[in-house]
Amino acid sequence: MLNRSALLLLGLHGACTPSARDTAPTVDEDVLDLRVDWPDPPEGGLQIVTPDIELAPYDDILQCAYGEWDGPDMGVVSMVPLHPQQFHHHSLLKDVPPTDPNQTGDWVPCGGPEDSGGMQRAPLFHAVLIDELQGDGDYLSLPEGMAMRLPAGQRWSADVHYINTTDQTVLVNNAFNLGLVPASEVTRWISSFEHDIGALDIPPGGEFSASFDCPVGEATNILSLSTHMHSYGTRYRIELVRTDGSTQLLVDVPSWDADYRYQPPRGDFKPGEVPVAPGDVVRTTCTWFNGTDSTLTFPTEMCTTSGVALDLQQPLYCENGTVLDRGTR
Repeated sequence: MLNRSALLLLGLHGACTPSARDTAPTVDEDVLDLRVDWPDPPEGGLQIVTPDIELAPYDDILQCAYGEWDGPDMGVVSMVPLHPQQFHHHSLLKDVPPTDPNQTGDWVPCGGPEDSGGMQRAPLFHAVLIDELQGDGDYLSLPEGMAMRLPAGQRWSADVHYINTTDQTVLVNNAFNLGLVPASEVTRWISSFEHDIGALDIPPGGEFSASFDCPVGEATNILSLSTHMHSYGTRYRIELVRTDGSTQLLVDVPSWDADYRYQPPRGDFKPGEVPVAPGDVVRTTCTWFNGTDSTLTFPTEMCTTSGVALDLQQPLYCENGTVLDRGTR
């Protein structure tokens, strides 16, 4: 089933609903202060907060805050990304592999406009809806008994991206509120995956399409898929390609709207509806119309499929057909 009205985001690229505790922005002729007092996480939950960001006029900043879970094995049952909508591109919690030299507490650049949108890491708690949006923006909203793993010692990077399109200095802050349950209360584990096209060059002067294949991982069932392009997109298509060559159309957006950047079309599936066997791949095809006289690259455009799968033990990040991170759970 395709749900065009739902919001994606773990920040993959959406907007959050301000809470009652949010304060009005402070504005003067030089500084636009969008920082607010974020609400507390659910009782027994976890709040991950990044340092404040100062965006100089026309600045493009992609920063990562490193952290580590020092509690017991838990399940994540809700996740609310908190950020101002203005100038925001994405807020993501990503896996940190053992080879990463950064330490807990580090606040460092984690990519730039020449990259695919951040570090090439598996998403930890992708906020792709499976159920209906709840309250103030529970973008996981998982069915009873399901959760994503938060194991003892899990390291994360809170990856946040802002683009200041004004001649003012802008101040912003970010947080993630996670609802937790003991691992003993979880009956089915799910995990997230992200498939990205990687380096993108859309030539000027007309229509351009690109496709790429990525695996989901071990035998599993896809539960939810979400799309992501920007304002030059025209079509989006996601198919499951099986080892015997047969295909199953999962999401088809024949006419992309610029507003889908913040309200991306999504496909939701019941357990057993989209079984995935080892060797099957998910094929993403994006089409854009570039009416400008310049080549379009990130962050002007993107092509990213995000999803969650049942019984998938580890998150997965795949870029243009190559799996770059299977997570460290």
